[in-house]
Amino acid sequence: MAGNGHRPAFHLAPPKGRLNDPNGLLRLGGAWHVCYQWDPGFPHEPRRTGWGYATSPDLLEWRHHPPMLAPGEEYDADGCFSGGAVAPQRPGDPVEFFYTGNLPGPAALTGAELAQRFPDGIPVGHVWGATQCLATTAPGPDGILRPAVKDAANPLVAGPPPGYTAHYRDPVVTADPDVPGRWRMLLGAQTDDRRGTALLHYSTDRRRWDRGREIVLDGPTPGGYMWECPNLSRMTDAATGVEYDVLIVSPQGIRAEDGDERRNRYQCGYVVGHLLADDAGAPGPVTFRVTEQFRELDHGFEFYAPQAFAGTDRHVLIGWMGMPEEDDQPTIASGGWLHCLTFARELTLHEGRLIQSPIVPGEDSMPTVGDGHRGDIFRVALTGDGAITILDSGGNGGAEGADGNGADGGTGGLPRTRLDVELRGDRLMVRRHSPEWPNHFGDERATTLPGRRRGEAHRLEVLVDRSAVEIVADDGAAIFSLRLFGSTGLWEVASPA
Repeated sequence: MAGNGHRPAFHLAPPKGRLNDPNGLLRLGGAWHVCYQWDPGFPHEPRRTGWGYATSPDLLEWRHHPPMLAPGEEYDADGCFSGGAVAPQRPGDPVEFFYTGNLPGPAALTGAELAQRFPDGIPVGHVWGATQCLATTAPGPDGILRPAVKDAANPLVAGPPPGYTAHYRDPVVTADPDVPGRWRMLLGAQTDDRRGTALLHYSTDRRRWDRGREIVLDGPTPGGYMWECPNLSRMTDAATGVEYDVLIVSPQGIRAEDGDERRNRYQCGYVVGHLLADDAGAPGPVTFRVTEQFRELDHGFEFYAPQAFAGTDRHVLIGWMGMPEEDDQPTIASGGWLHCLTFARELTLHEGRLIQSPIVPGEDSMPTVGDGHRGDIFRVALTGDGAITILDSGGNGGAEGADGNGADGGTGGLPRTRLDVELRGDRLMVRRHSPEWPNHFGDERATTLPGRRRGEAHRLEVLVDRSAVEIVADDGAAIFSLRLFGSTGLWEVASPA
């Protein structure tokens, strides 16, 4: 029962194996198409990272299809890693998926090239063999995309430019908003001195790409040793009418702070500013003038590597509801699958901050409930100061044994899994107690919400979809994403002790 009880109804989870980054997100033919990093045999078979594939009419009801990409060529033998989609540009054009092909070992350079570039030996941390590749597909009569065919010219970009390691991945290709007819490929990268950054390659035909230029932030930088899964969007601030560029990155190697921010091992956030348009053929970096420094996108325990959908004028984002190296969740043993994606979120920019409005089920499918409710899919609302507690039902049909410490409620002597959400003034605090599943990066998360108008109270919704929980403050001003595992998959709402 626990395996089925943990599987979310509305958050996309894999049919089996391990899911991580969302890839190749596309709105096409009235449907939402979502690919995702997928190791179908995890953890019992050798790693074979490719792309799984699912579709939805509404970003809530999901249907799985045959996988989109699988490794097997010389340039992607160690995996078809993350990337993005380009929608058909004209009737009859294919869907284009750009992805990173990964090779084991120093396959990208000859021994002579390696010796010339690194006379003292290859520095620790270099993983040679990252190339940028193309695969194309088209919908069948039912509108479902066929498995993608890899381009005969692969790899389109055979490796990083000089000065960068092969930690060089996750291409997202978009039209350049400043130069009609020009395209840009955005990639996460690492410099030879182990500094995280992003690169832009330019093209007019999406087949031949220049050698790439680094995006250099003119202003505070997130730091870290590698920036994964970058996205770059032009957005209009709803409060001022001014256009800005929003750069979303997942920087690895940022140290956790003593306060509320950056508490996970790996972070995800955004900077706001202006990418200074210039001649793509010019040497040197591309400047990003920062107006709002790095902020986290999600304050919860499990959120990483988000991507925006192509093929739509709306800014819709979906993220991985997991963290790298966090693979000890109970769903592998109970159901043979691991991790899920978040609810999709529609993004708007307001006074330099991203507002994330989740696309969620209606009241009939996810009703608003109060104290004493017992179930697996519901929401709990709070306006103004107060607290919400969600407890593992313990399989006993009631709150027996649920003392002030959340003690045994049919869980064999262990304390019950418990989630406490507390709002005091502008401060929102979330505490997760999981006795059977360790919280590797601490039990608490918190943030200070943007101030409200005089007399206007903060509002919260706790959205429970079995083991997937998202806490939304002020219609998306702040979000906490997390996984929560109990003994049966059933929860009860209780007054906090």
